[in-house]
Amino acid sequence: MYRKSGSSFDLKSIREYQSFDDPRSIDWRLYGRTDRAYVKEFREEAGEGVAMLLDVSGSLETADADAYRSFSASLAYILSALGIGVSIFAFDQTLRAARAELRSLRDFARVPKLLDALEFSGRTDIRKAISRVALVCRFRRLFMLTDCLDPGWDGTAPGFRTRFVFRWRSDIGELLEPGMEATVVDPESGNRITVPWDGYEAAAWKAREAAAMDRVSARGRGSWTRTISRGEDRERVYWETLERLHA
Repeated sequence: MYRKSGSSFDLKSIREYQSFDDPRSIDWRLYGRTDRAYVKEFREEAGEGVAMLLDVSGSLETADADAYRSFSASLAYILSALGIGVSIFAFDQTLRAARAELRSLRDFARVPKLLDALEFSGRTDIRKAISRVALVCRFRRLFMLTDCLDPGWDGTAPGFRTRFVFRWRSDIGELLEPGMEATVVDPESGNRITVPWDGYEAAAWKAREAAAMDRVSARGRGSWTRTISRGEDRERVYWETLERLHA
């Protein structure tokens, strides 16, 4: 019921090949005439596929890595099974070289290998990652998995007509015991931070978290933000995603 329909493959543009492009998309005839690599973009491809952007910065170390990878793989599988093309990118302060291009479900075998090889490290720059993906990816719908711990991002996604953010949330209250003074290491900067943790600090943390989420939460048609907490029923999230995607 969700499969795309239509067969409009009008040529949209021809641009130079980028390092993140799938080599199979190179126009080899044009390469033979010009000795330079170009790729063709088509209108249906530009509108119907999904660019999946995975945050693998150091702050995601506190997440359940297996659940994070499983959720990412499941989303890619569901979209591919429905005939939706998927381009998967990983990022911290910039895009990483690892990438997977799914044109059909037959290509899915490369996704688990990509996800298993990912390591969480580096700082986060969501704005830069989105801008880079918008330049190198032909799809205009964005699925992003992140913990949203980037004060420099205001929630916008220039270059994309649809923006879905899956906020992978780790509750700091699960990591610290009440009434203690905790010394933690910031996984992105490496700085050691000593903080008190009592009822007042817990309430202040929740208030800051709520304010940050209000800043980045989706507003307007074609955008959606969904927080995923530890242990949540992910099947429900998949159905909500499909309902939003095809509303």
